[in-house]
Amino acid sequence: MAFVTACVSESVQAAEGVSTGVAVSVFERTCLAGLPNFSNFATLAGGVGLQKVRGSSVPDQVFQLPDQLIIASLAETPSGVVCVVTFESEDNAQQSGQAFLSAGTRFTSSAIKKRYPSSFLEYAVQLSNGSLIIHELREKNGAYRNTMIISGPVTDQEIRTLIYN
Repeated sequence: MAFVTACVSESVQAAEGVSTGVAVSVFERTCLAGLPNFSNFATLAGGVGLQKVRGSSVPDQVFQLPDQLIIASLAETPSGVVCVVTFESEDNAQQSGQAFLSAGTRFTSSAIKKRYPSSFLEYAVQLSNGSLIIHELREKNGAYRNTMIISGPVTDQEIRTLIYN
């Protein structure tokens, strides 16, 4: 998933950060709408106004909003395909993360099933529908780079692989 986060800074040189509201909307309309297997991700991304990143090593699966520091993509992991939204914002990062978690629980009509401890993630939470939602945060030059990851329904062992590997 390092490629995905690298796209934010390398593909859009004069781009601006986005608000949490814009980022949550992209997450809802691509990742959450694509559950459980994200098979229609490219169509959903295009419907949000995201454009394919040229030269990406994952053809048809890495998209960005023009002139904004936000991308949405699919990433293959040992636990299966996950949907990733990475964005830069000056908004309060903890509140941003909670907005994504609220969207995930609302969209899947499911409560939090289990929380997983991690020293390098803001949170990793399994929803009752079996999906894992992760918030990774990095501060850079006064802005926050938020990476939100959601899987389709996964087993406990697959969750551990996603979080700890």
